[in-house]
Amino acid sequence: MSFSALPPEIILLEIAPYLRDPCDLFALCRVDRRTHTLVAPKFHQRFRRLAVLHAGGLVAHAAVSNWTRLLRCTIAKGGSVHGVDHGRRAPIVEAAHLGHNDVVRILLDAGADIEAHQGAALLCASLCHNFSTVQLLLARGAEVDCRPPAPWGAGVTPLGTIINGIRWRSIRRTRIAAGILRDCPCELEVIRVLLHHGADPARPQADGPDESLLLSVAGYSCAVARLLLDSGCDIAARDFRKNTALHRAIRGHAYSDAMQNNYEREVSEATVRLLVERGISVDAENSAGRTALHIAAHEGRDEIIEYLLSVGADPALRDRDGADAYDLWKQGREDGAWANRVSKKGHLLAPPA
Repeated sequence: MSFSALPPEIILLEIAPYLRDPCDLFALCRVDRRTHTLVAPKFHQRFRRLAVLHAGGLVAHAAVSNWTRLLRCTIAKGGSVHGVDHGRRAPIVEAAHLGHNDVVRILLDAGADIEAHQGAALLCASLCHNFSTVQLLLARGAEVDCRPPAPWGAGVTPLGTIINGIRWRSIRRTRIAAGILRDCPCELEVIRVLLHHGADPARPQADGPDESLLLSVAGYSCAVARLLLDSGCDIAARDFRKNTALHRAIRGHAYSDAMQNNYEREVSEATVRLLVERGISVDAENSAGRTALHIAAHEGRDEIIEYLLSVGADPALRDRDGADAYDLWKQGREDGAWANRVSKKGHLLAPPA
């Protein structure tokens, strides 16, 4: 079908009902602005479910479909890059979410608001690991610590959203089920570029506790913990229970079937070694008076028990209840805290006779 061979105006209005395929959208590229305005209402009636041609809807549809030629022509004919689709989402946010890098560039060149929905474009691109799009948005001046409202980020920064996603995916074990348990290279690259542009790991959300992201990721990804430490993240940060990252690394998967997965245990052990090498205090106590060695003993983590003792952890320290590491090791055995593991290093914790 070609609009160029048809008489103008009224006859064109009769053509719209015969458009049967979404690909016919490309036909609109061949008409002038006046004809485009006349055809649009009829066309929208035919394809109401596509939510096109109203309030910038054709721009939004072209952005979602990655139709760059149609997008350029629609913008040239007066299509608004500031409109929203039927879900009240700006085209640039949808394109960033889908990783349509060329579409994002076209929209930005046409004057689209890079901070639409308070920076939802950067957050969506980061969460979906669209590295090229994240780089483009940051290069164009996107706020790296933006805090989009619900339903996008609920006030959490892009860096905080990615790291919280790592944590909850591990807890829910979906990474294991999907066969993608190990760190995703694209995910690490996005975290690296956000940190390079000044993302603040100390205060990821506007409301709520000022909990360092190092605490959130400890025990779930050693690679991400290393990136955060390299960016200057405070290794001595504590949560509201006064746990350090070392405490959290040992019992990070307490909700994940008592850390039955071998890879999860490897990550936990690697993170413990990383934190100790970077200078964290091995005898730091939480609000219950427990050190990292206390937690490792209660959880029956033989490898970590041996390592902490080798770097000078004190097994004689007692918690608020008066229990030392050996007492907690026996308590964990009786409570069933070891799940399918068998701890054989309790003698290392026993006080001298």
